[in-house]
Amino acid sequence: KTAALVLVCDMLKGILPLALADHLTASPELVAFTALAALLGHNYSLFLGFKGGKGVATGLGLFLYLLPLGALVGFGIWLVVVLITRYVSLGSILGALGAAVTGFILPYPLPYALFGLLACGFVILRHKANIGRLLNGTESKIKPGGAAAAVPKGQKEAPALKNEVKPEDDKKTASFQTNHTPAAKTEENNFK
Repeated sequence: KTAALVLVCDMLKGILPLALADHLTASPELVAFTALAALLGHNYSLFLGFKGGKGVATGLGLFLYLLPLGALVGFGIWLVVVLITRYVSLGSILGALGAAVTGFILPYPLPYALFGLLACGFVILRHKANIGRLLNGTESKIKPGGAAAAVPKGQKEAPALKNEVKPEDDKKTASFQTNHTPAAKTEENNFK
């Protein structure tokens, strides 16, 4: 739930400024400049010491507004790549490339297509460490059914996390919770 909320908020950081710029001006150049400013503001936030996200979700919002079919193509590529490889970073990079190329193939204003190419470059730049891990075979994969976990090359499952609850621990936890609730303590005290 939290991840979905963050995704929507990051996308809105791209969509809302563009909607305002588009409402105030008919200039594709100014709207594309606003898109660049939104992307830079997300990736190099003043409030976070000029650090920020990788620009994928905000970029998706920008693409949805400027190059909607490009966003659809990029999302399709991302989905297929993630389903096949389980690498979100690889899907993000290839999806951004696909969306950017679509901006030049379809009849979008040139400033929008140029923004798409520049945004793709930012996504790739922000994934520099991921690209290194992909090349080394140490990039985290999404586990079938959910969260990302480091799956070393040649290993089918991710190693257990230090704080991961094992089935036998579940029983201990349930027993602890049952015997150590305030009500249980009160009953224990009544019998002493």
